[in-house]
Order: sequence, then C-alpha cells, then structure tokens
Amino acid sequence: MTGKSDTALVIENVAFSNIDSWFPCKCNSLTVTYNKTGGSPVQNLAFITLSYINSFAHENSRSVSLIVCLRIDPGRARFGETYVFSAVHVTDKSISKINFTISKPEIFHDKRGDVLSMFNNMLDGNETTCLKLPVQGEIPPLFWVKMKTSWLNISSTEHNITVIGVHISCRPQGERVLQVSFPTESSKSGFQGEVEFCNLTFEDISSEGNLTKCVYNCKCKSVLECGELLLFMAKHDILEWSLCEVYAKNIK
Repeated sequence: MTGKSDTALVIENVAFSNIDSWFPCKCNSLTVTYNKTGGSPVQNLAFITLSYINSFAHENSRSVSLIVCLRIDPGRARFGETYVFSAVHVTDKSISKINFTISKPEIFHDKRGDVLSMFNNMLDGNETTCLKLPVQGEIPPLFWVKMKTSWLNISSTEHNITVIGVHISCRPQGERVLQVSFPTESSKSGFQGEVEFCNLTFEDISSEGNLTKCVYNCKCKSVLECGELLLFMAKHDILEWSLCEVYAKNIK
C-alpha cells in the first residue's frame, strides 16, 4: 500500500488472527482505506475495517485480533525523525501506540546538518538524485560517514555494497579515493578504532553522465561487526562530484 501513502511509515500487510482455537470466528472481510488530512500533524489516517461472524453469541470477541505489519519506506524517511503508529479501537476507545525513531548517520564535520538534509538522495533507489560532495576549498574536502547496515537491509555476514556516483573513483588510493569498510568488534564510537576494508570486485564507468559504479565485497566475522558501515571519499581536484546511490545485496 506504499503507493497510497505519502508518508515514510506505511502499512505493508494486515492480517486477521483468532487466538483461541476453541472460539469459532470467521472473517467476512478486511479492508484498509487511507484518508489524507492535508496540513494536519497526522499526515495520513488509515481506517481498518474487520467484519466477522461470532458463532458463540454469549461470548465476547476479546480473542479476535489484528496483526498490522509496518514498514519504513527509505525513499521517504528522514533521519532523526520519529514516526508514530497509533491504533484506536472504535468500540471501547482503547489506544495502542508505537513510536519509530530513525537514528541519524554519523557524518564527519557536518555540524550544520547540510549533508544530512540530503542524505536520503543516496538511498532512494534513484540514480538521478545525488548528494553533492565537498571539493577542495571546502572544509573538510572529504565525505566520511558511518551508517547502520539495517538501512541497506543487510542481514548476512557476507554482502556486496554498490556505490554509484558522478566523477568518483572506486580505488582506495590515488587522486580520487573511495573506501568501504566496517568497524571491528574492538572499534570505538565515532570514527576512531580499527576497521576492516571491503574488497573492490567490480568497476564500471559509464560513457554518459560520467557515472561510475563500484561494487565491494564485505565479510564480517559476526553480526555485531555487520551492524555498521563506513564510507570514506576524498579527492584533490576541484571538479564537482556527487554520490548518487548506495545499496547492498546479501551473499550468505
């Protein structure tokens, strides 16, 4: 139902559950409709309607429940913001409320949040929306970020990281530098501590738009090491460059 909502928190699936097998209850229909609320603090209201038949007229329906599966859309999410799911039972007015806070990436020397405000451009699945990177003359003339791998749906100890950008290089050394790594178990917070570098396995430079695609293979020793990803980019010339997309593929 992503297409029916303009918000980052969307309803992916709704299911009917009868907890007690002895309680005969049959679902007739289950529908979800969205109601846009304009400038209201609640951007979209989702109305879930469940119709069912209770074969035991003398029993109440406390054992009947709804299972609502929620998903954060990375193309619409904003880091650092809190999203709220609140369910109100129409009959007894009971309220169930869950808050989702998306943690911010650690971006080196981004004190004003200029880079953070455009960070979604590299995770939205669109190679034409790019994050402009600092060049020589700007402070600092580099891009260094630590991000949660959960944003890339990484769930295995071995995975491939794909980085796509304009006027970038896939090489770890030289005039233009790109390094993909992950902190080891002994690593400290921030950008201090030991890291393990991922290996470059594929490089492709497009003849149109100066778009470069780099693929790196990362092998973590444990789930803890796979929890975060470090991306470091720097160059010596003043030519403008951009980071357009970062995504991952689980291997094992």
